[in-house]
Amino acid sequence: MTSCLATDDYRCDDKWSKSLAVRSKNFIDNVKFLMGVMARGRTRIEAGESFQLREVQSPYIDPFGGGKSEIGVKNAYVWEWSL
Repeated sequence: MTSCLATDDYRCDDKWSKSLAVRSKNFIDNVKFLMGVMARGRTRIEAGESFQLREVQSPYIDPFGGGKSEIGVKNAYVWEWSL
């Protein structure tokens, strides 16, 4: 693997910002093993010369429909004020 600093390639790379671990296949398998149940839902992905341990990204879907509505009933009671 070539270093970003050695090649003057300073662009942001998703593998460094969105992965839990990046390195060799054995390193990723070891990290996943050491994480135990916390690694559930994370998969090893091959990315060129290295491997990544990542979570599966899924879009958020509102299970309740996502419509806007008033949260309370209107106050329909007529208050009489006497002084």
